[in-house]
Amino acid sequence: ILSRKLSIFATRNYHSWNSVATTVVRTLRRPVQPSNRRPQLALSQEMSTASATTTSRSSFWYRLAALVRIIRIPALVVSVFSLGYQQGIVDCTRNPQAQQEQIFRSVLAGVGVADWQQVKTLSEEDISYINRSPHHQVAVVGDRIITAARDYVQEELDKAMQNVQIKLPEDILPDDALKYIKADSRVDFWFNASQRLMGEVNSTNMLVEMLLADDGGKNSKRLKRVPWQYVFVETNRPNAFVSEILPQRFFITSAMLDLATTPNELAFVLGHEISHLILGHVSQTNRVETFL
Repeated sequence: ILSRKLSIFATRNYHSWNSVATTVVRTLRRPVQPSNRRPQLALSQEMSTASATTTSRSSFWYRLAALVRIIRIPALVVSVFSLGYQQGIVDCTRNPQAQQEQIFRSVLAGVGVADWQQVKTLSEEDISYINRSPHHQVAVVGDRIITAARDYVQEELDKAMQNVQIKLPEDILPDDALKYIKADSRVDFWFNASQRLMGEVNSTNMLVEMLLADDGGKNSKRLKRVPWQYVFVETNRPNAFVSEILPQRFFITSAMLDLATTPNELAFVLGHEISHLILGHVSQTNRVETFL
């Protein structure tokens, strides 16, 4: 049985090996044909490289054109803004009084003023504590609010200056002292608040003099100040506001006076507006409006 199985296995393998050998011999007898595959492959690679280079170049110019399209409008806006800003500086330098008058008219038009007969102005020097007219009574309350605000800002500025004075080395030069002042954020904040409240009449050199004085910067009351004006507007729009573009002016409408009738109510309204000015909220609003 075993020998029979071996013979069958040998016969099958013989036929299989014979067919394999025949196929190999036939393949070897075929003439060798030159192959064009490698040149075609090289040509294909060159074409692919050229196509990639062209695509890369076209992609670069496409992206550049897209970038130009994106930035052209902001660039135009910035250019127009810069030209307008420079022209505004030139106009204010040539005739600041006329520019103030133009801005004043624009602000009044914004609260509904069509005739100058609707406007009455009362200066800080003209306030009478014995005059019982509504305008003088409002100005009296406003004067007390502004005086309290000045005292508060000067007190906070004194504290900030004292903290800087502690850090100063001995025999420091004024230029070096100015660096210490500019590096302190609290001094910067309260000095800007004093500028908004008392007018742009004090410089940082005044702070250096205060800092190097014998009192160690404890007497900010030596800062100069500009008197305030109270602008009363006859309109049915209740409003009270201050504006940094028209500094040291308090705008109050007649409709607001109909709502705030007592000194306490007036003090609340005027104190609220002065707080906005001290904290720099008016400046932030102006920057946002300028940006928009």
